[in-house]
Amino acid sequence: MNNTFVDIVFEGDKFSPKFLKQITGLRILPLIEWDEVATRGRYKGQKSPYGLGTLRIEGLTTDDLLIGLKSAIKYLLLESGDLKKSGVQEISLDFDNITEDKIRLDESILKNLSLLNNALNNTQSNNEPDKDYMSNSFILQFYSSLFLKDSRIKGFERNKEVKLKQLFSRVLESDMTNIDVEKIDLGPTLMLYLFKYMDEDYDKVPAFAEVLK
Repeated sequence: MNNTFVDIVFEGDKFSPKFLKQITGLRILPLIEWDEVATRGRYKGQKSPYGLGTLRIEGLTTDDLLIGLKSAIKYLLLESGDLKKSGVQEISLDFDNITEDKIRLDESILKNLSLLNNALNNTQSNNEPDKDYMSNSFILQFYSSLFLKDSRIKGFERNKEVKLKQLFSRVLESDMTNIDVEKIDLGPTLMLYLFKYMDEDYDKVPAFAEVLK
């Protein structure tokens, strides 16, 4: 089956996609580097007054793609400081081999994308972050190292990668408001959870919060 994908697009005046890649380790594809001679677009052959880069999120199915996209946007919320440091002013989604009407974007993706752009431009928002996204920072950092960065697992079976994303989704959707995460050795517990339920039917996998109790 062919992969579906969505590109997360980063742009801004004086934005350096190369610097963003350097400080975050994300698999950023630099398309236009600020203040360098552009090889494409309306400033081709001239020094570009802005920068442009993308981060591709792939999936075997639209459901798989949505899980990855949702987690990636949540992770970028944590990294908004480094995004601003590199000059990012706006983040958008570019659909190439799939249409928006077929993917049915989750409302939380659009809300968190709006929050992210507001954070980049220091503007107020009526929305609030998804519950627990900050308390899940360790989990999101772990997720990014597996799927979003150059240090990601290579040669991993594709079906196992899909299942890992599903399990991470189950973890991130767990209600941990009544759990003192600081008193839990979260790393080993998360690893045990992921590998224990790797081959289980997804519907039979317990919520991560239940495992922590």
